[in-house]
Amino acid sequence: MASENKQQPDSNRTRKAALDAGKQKQTAMGASSFITAPTAALLNTLQPAYFNLMAIVNAKKAGFYIATADKDVKVEILRKLCSHFIQVFFLATQRGVFPVGALAYYDVNEKGNLPDMSTDAEVLSVAATLIRGDADRVADGGAAMAMPPISEVATAKTNCEDAMTTQNNAEQALKTAQINCNALNQQVDDCISLFWGEVETHFINLPRPTMRDEARLWGVIYGREGGPKVVSGTVKDSVTRDEIAGVNIYFTNGRNDTDSNADGYTLNTSLMDVQQLNAVHPLYEDFQLDVTLVEGQNPVINIEMVRRP
Repeated sequence: MASENKQQPDSNRTRKAALDAGKQKQTAMGASSFITAPTAALLNTLQPAYFNLMAIVNAKKAGFYIATADKDVKVEILRKLCSHFIQVFFLATQRGVFPVGALAYYDVNEKGNLPDMSTDAEVLSVAATLIRGDADRVADGGAAMAMPPISEVATAKTNCEDAMTTQNNAEQALKTAQINCNALNQQVDDCISLFWGEVETHFINLPRPTMRDEARLWGVIYGREGGPKVVSGTVKDSVTRDEIAGVNIYFTNGRNDTDSNADGYTLNTSLMDVQQLNAVHPLYEDFQLDVTLVEGQNPVINIEMVRRP
C-alpha cells in the first residue's frame, strides 16, 4: 500500500537542493527560527561548502563534455581523411598511376577494402599506418600523392591526439571534483537528517497533511511511495537523433538520479502518481516532463534534448 514519506536525498543533486532550501528558509527566519544552534551552525557551514564543490563539479562536467564534443569532431575528420586517402590511392592503382602492390605499404589488400575504424584507437592506428607506409613507399622511389597529401592526414592525426589529451585531462579534473564533493556526503546526509527531523518535530502536533505542507517550506521532500519501478528510455539530440551520454535524469521529488549512456537510461524509483521528470546536460536545454507512475508499471519515456545555441 502506498504511503507518503520523506525522500532522503541519495544523490549529490538532491543533497544540494535540500541544503539550499534549508539554508534559505533558516536565513529568512533569522532569530525566530526554531532550529537548534548546533544544527543551524552545521547547516551554515556545509551549505556554502557543498554549493561551491557542486559548482566546481558542474563546471568541470561542462568542460569535459565540450572537450569530448571537440574530440569527436576531430576523430571524424581523421576517419574521413584516412578513408579518402585509401580510396583515392586504390583508384589510382586501378588507373595504373601506382602499382597495385603498393597498397601493401598501407596494409590494404588488393581490393582496396577499408580497415575497421569504428573506435578512436582504430582511427589513430590506421592513420599511423598510412603515415608510416607512405614515408616508406616514397623512400623506395614511389611518387607522392597529392589529393589528399599524406601531410593532411598527419596534421589531422596530431589535432586528434591533442583533442584526446585535452579530453583526458578534462575527465581527470571532473573525477577529482566529484571525489572532493563526495567526501562531504556523509556529513551532508547527517545534517539533512538532523535538520529535517527538527522541522518535523516542530510541526508534530499539526494534522499530518498540514505538517508536511509546513515542512515542505523548509525544503523537506515528501513523495507517495509504493513498490519499486524502473523508468527507462532513450536520450537523443532533437536534430541529429544521436544518443546523448551524460544526461543527468531525476524526479524532482525523488531521492536518486542516473546518467544516460549510449544505450539510454534506467532510473529506479518507488514514487507514485504524477511526478516531474528532469533531464539536465550542460550543452542542452533543461528537459521537464510530468510522468504518471502507477503501481506495477515500468514506463518507457524517450527524451529529446534541444542543444543550447
